[in-house]
Amino acid sequence: MKILSFGHIPSWAGGRQESGLANVIFNLARNMAEVGKDSVYVRLAATDMTSDSDKYAPLYLYGWTYTLLIRHILLHPVQALKTLIHLVECRKKYGRPVDVKRMFMKAVFLRHCIDDYKPDILHLHGADNIVYFPIIPEKVKIIMTRHGKVGGDDNIKDSNLYALFERDCCKSPRISKLYFISSQLVEDYNAYYGGIQSEVEVILNAYDSDNFYYIQHKKSEKPVLITIASLSELKGQERVLKAIAGSKLQCKYICIGSDSHGLDEQLRHFAKENGIKAASRFYRCSKNTVKKWMRRFALRGKYGLVNESRKPHTS
Repeated sequence: MKILSFGHIPSWAGGRQESGLANVIFNLARNMAEVGKDSVYVRLAATDMTSDSDKYAPLYLYGWTYTLLIRHILLHPVQALKTLIHLVECRKKYGRPVDVKRMFMKAVFLRHCIDDYKPDILHLHGADNIVYFPIIPEKVKIIMTRHGKVGGDDNIKDSNLYALFERDCCKSPRISKLYFISSQLVEDYNAYYGGIQSEVEVILNAYDSDNFYYIQHKKSEKPVLITIASLSELKGQERVLKAIAGSKLQCKYICIGSDSHGLDEQLRHFAKENGIKAASRFYRCSKNTVKKWMRRFALRGKYGLVNESRKPHTS
């Protein structure tokens, strides 16, 4: 079985993205390639790479250049023209989220990868990928993973327009299966969009019940709420602080993540102004540091969070 994944990848893997979704797309494809290397072959069409790479074998990465795209257009002019006309129509239907030039280049790149690799399954992520469905051969099965719900979220720009993408994904007969990262998302999509036509499966994202579970606190202890995410407006830490302040919950709130947006001091000030004590911490640290502490916690639970001496363990 051959699977082609399509999406952007993180900067540390050769892409240009800093988002959590980029990490998920890349690591999911990489893990599938490693687990199924004798029977399942996986390639990733990376929309932000400029050359092919087998650095992460058995996962193979497709990259693109304008020369490659122009060559494909010249070899398949009718197909390219139909794609362009379709995207112009999508712009009229969906509005601002459809950047015709950018999506046309991505559509050509995707079709190039499909023609070269001839996958059995195409794995998509963003709901806006529905605009590419007409260029995907009927014999290729489409699966899509939904990592969240953007439509109808007033905190996100153009959320009502993105809701049209999500609605059409729920109704599309071309999607063989929709994967969700939580059962709550399935309920939200069903309620908001009036049902899901394709088969649905929930695969919990980054959840390990052996290490992540609720512990009954002693009366003298404050509950601790930890979030691991970049300090950015999109992640909504300020809204979490507002919820804590409004609920009068006495707790520690710890946010661990990189701060490329300068929100660290702003969040500290907001916490202080709203009576959330100094136990609210916003750690600015590198991605490698975050990965180190997450790995320790996953392997050894809360005891893995004890700082370790670098002194050699010798007699």
